[in-house]
Amino acid sequence: MSGLNEYDADVNEKLDVIVKLIESFVIAGSFDDLNTWLQAFRVDDMAPDVLIGALTTTLPVKAELPFRKRFYHNVVNSFEQRGVPVEIVEELK
Repeated sequence: MSGLNEYDADVNEKLDVIVKLIESFVIAGSFDDLNTWLQAFRVDDMAPDVLIGALTTTLPVKAELPFRKRFYHNVVNSFEQRGVPVEIVEELK
């Protein structure tokens, strides 16, 4: 059971860092930088919860992020390959 708790802590820590980073880009109005960051984001290396957090946090500013649509599709493809239900991100498109 301790392994699961360690995994949860790692995921929560990554999620917290990513959400704060995205929020800092948004608050600064640095949409070009955020868009570039999304392009470099390693979707297959992140836990589903982290990806959902990134999609959720960028949803309000998706019109400012041309790459977000591709990012969303990358997340969906990654979920499909990993057997994660894609329905959980459909409303975050």
